[in-house]
Amino acid sequence: TFTSSSTVENFLALGLPWPKGMQVASIGPITSKTARDHGLKIDIEAQRHDIGGLVQAVRQFFTKESAGKQSG
Repeated sequence: TFTSSSTVENFLALGLPWPKGMQVASIGPITSKTARDHGLKIDIEAQRHDIGGLVQAVRQFFTKESAGKQSG
């Protein structure tokens, strides 16, 4: 979960291995662009660009994903 471009850059600067299948959530389009520029795939992007919007987007994403697994 990234809340700003600087969180993307600072996290990646740590040089930690990226876990396979890790899903990425972004607070908005500017942060998403920064992540994409660093080679990350954005799975979740908040429509409302604040913490509440990010929480809502993550919740919706995993609710839909969970429902898909139950029906498939």
